[in-house]
Amino acid sequence: MTAEEFARIPALALDTEFVWTKTYFARLGLVQAAPGNGFDRALLPSAPPAAMQFRARSEAEAAAILLDPLACPAAPVKAALESAGVAKILHDADQDLRHLVRWTGAAAAPSVFDTRAAAGFCGLPSTLSLAALLEETSGVKLAKTETRTDWCRRPLSPEQLDYAAQDVAWLEEAARELVRRAEKRGTAAWLFEELASRETADRVAEPSVEEAARAPRPHGAA
Repeated sequence: MTAEEFARIPALALDTEFVWTKTYFARLGLVQAAPGNGFDRALLPSAPPAAMQFRARSEAEAAAILLDPLACPAAPVKAALESAGVAKILHDADQDLRHLVRWTGAAAAPSVFDTRAAAGFCGLPSTLSLAALLEETSGVKLAKTETRTDWCRRPLSPEQLDYAAQDVAWLEEAARELVRRAEKRGTAAWLFEELASRETADRVAEPSVEEAARAPRPHGAA
């Protein structure tokens, strides 16, 4: 994906919420999606039980779709993940992609725009949190109040759903602002070269339990 392609192809912001307690693989509890820039919203389920209804507090939040992976068919998300003609926008993408690939069985995830990686090409720390990124690029302050939520419990509260929707509501806007800043700095080509270099299947593949068991333990591990 190049800067020109990113400017014109459909975009879909994605995030996940999961529980990773006493399990080898994380249990996926929620998938947040925000269709943008020409992505056909009808390609994703938007009604219960596949999608959770919530009260949006802004026009940006109203664009978000909260998919319940415990009830939603994975095929629509798989199709978007595998399409090189859809720009998937995520923050710190690798972990979310691992969960999404495992849920959907997607064979690949091309055309990913990782806003955390992009920040480093714009004079910002490459370790920037999503909350810090959105405040820097959009002036949005996220209320990080549900970080210890059990996302697999049902029903989720209105506060939990609002928290989840905020994580994708302004992500496309942040990504496009980062591209503008990179172009101004003359680093946009390097940015998209870096993103292209990350498009490998093993980057988002999770090791099997057997592979993990055979791996050497860190020095000092019990």
